[in-house]
Amino acid sequence: MFPKRRFYLKFEYKDIDGDTRWFRLSSSGKFYLELIGKDGSVFPDEVVDVDFKALDDEAEKTIAKLLEIGYGEEASPIYLAMERDIPESGTFFIHDKDGLFEVKSGQIELTLTKNFEKALGESELEKLKSMLEGKKAALVLVYVGEDGEVHSAWSSRLEFSLHHPAKEGGVMGLHVVRVDGVDGVDSGGVKIQLRSIAGGGYELVTNVEGKELRIPIKETLIKAHGLEKYLKMELEDGNLLGFRMFVDDDGKMHVELAIYKKGEETFRDLRLIKFIPEIEEYYYYDGEKEEVFTLKNILVGEYVEEGKTKHVFISMYGDTPKEILDKLNESPEHTVLEIWAIDFFEGKGEQVIAIEKRLEEMSGMKEYRVIDLITEDQSGAKALVECKHGDEPKIRLDQIEDYFTYAEYQISHGEKVEIRLFIGKDLTGEGAKDYVRRAIELHESKNVPLKIYIKGELKSLNEVKRMVGG
Repeated sequence: MFPKRRFYLKFEYKDIDGDTRWFRLSSSGKFYLELIGKDGSVFPDEVVDVDFKALDDEAEKTIAKLLEIGYGEEASPIYLAMERDIPESGTFFIHDKDGLFEVKSGQIELTLTKNFEKALGESELEKLKSMLEGKKAALVLVYVGEDGEVHSAWSSRLEFSLHHPAKEGGVMGLHVVRVDGVDGVDSGGVKIQLRSIAGGGYELVTNVEGKELRIPIKETLIKAHGLEKYLKMELEDGNLLGFRMFVDDDGKMHVELAIYKKGEETFRDLRLIKFIPEIEEYYYYDGEKEEVFTLKNILVGEYVEEGKTKHVFISMYGDTPKEILDKLNESPEHTVLEIWAIDFFEGKGEQVIAIEKRLEEMSGMKEYRVIDLITEDQSGAKALVECKHGDEPKIRLDQIEDYFTYAEYQISHGEKVEIRLFIGKDLTGEGAKDYVRRAIELHESKNVPLKIYIKGELKSLNEVKRMVGG
């Protein structure tokens, strides 16, 4: 008799990273993985489990596929990468439908293991680690707790502290947040994206009033602010924007634009409502001399504070002098009203020849005055435009008295001048009513024309009298 000869089929498998493994298929049909000892000796260990782990994003697109091979008595796994299509930038979600991230009941700490590292690949993993260290990225684990609720844990490492004990197998997935390419929306729902630019740095890309804007960003960092996480973005003019990032009850990531309010030490959700390419003839008095400026590339933002809508002015390229930007933001609601008036009168073919200009002090004036706008029509006739909101509880009446004194002097010297009140809302404030009533009295007693616009509509003086009870 001839002794039975044992034989096996040996084959090699190389994954997409070049990781090579040798396997044996014995004559008895058993499958083995060849292991190499420290001394270089080779010994086989039986493969007891083979599985595929597909990692999908939220759109169910496969971003990585792993071959999981369990061997030995404890079924210790190794992972081989079969496919990989990791997004190059931005935020993406790894949907853990195949149980890549193992978690036990009550677990409060979780470390991402070799399977996650294999899914990303060595080069992508090293890049991610560097970004995490530089606060240019964050990881957000989404899981179900023992309480049955969806929770999230943020980390700048491959380790997580779970503030709510996890449910067995409760990991839903992992958000990978990277600064470059983050997509968000402003509070009006308009898309806004942070992109890196050639040569270094970042820009915010969005659309305001149908125009694409690219807003330069000086610095970006992902940091906590209180209990919330923000991607903080410093603008050229010193303003600080933020992408507020949070995970909802379905595990979805939301990214919303906000602005940091100095003094309040808080962020407010922000909507970008207007882009002003240029504001000409803007006068600024520094206490000693008056200069005229042309302001360029101004953004107007809108936010809500204590139930009231407020505004902020941003110099896109930081080229507006700080003292002027501060002035715009000292009374932003009044500045917004001035801009409305500028657009309104320019739309009627008039030219705005001065904004915030000091009027020459005439005899009879109680003090020097700064008029909101001076316009000029094609005939050369000028108008002094004062903007009011309509709900002011109190306004000094000597202001309008001085305007009439100034206009009366100009008219007496052959100039064509009229006074206009541009009122943004209904006349509800007692101060605003007194102011309008006094303007009408002065018009009737002096040789100075008066026009009153309410919410962008020219009103007859008789109609306005009825509104204010004059």
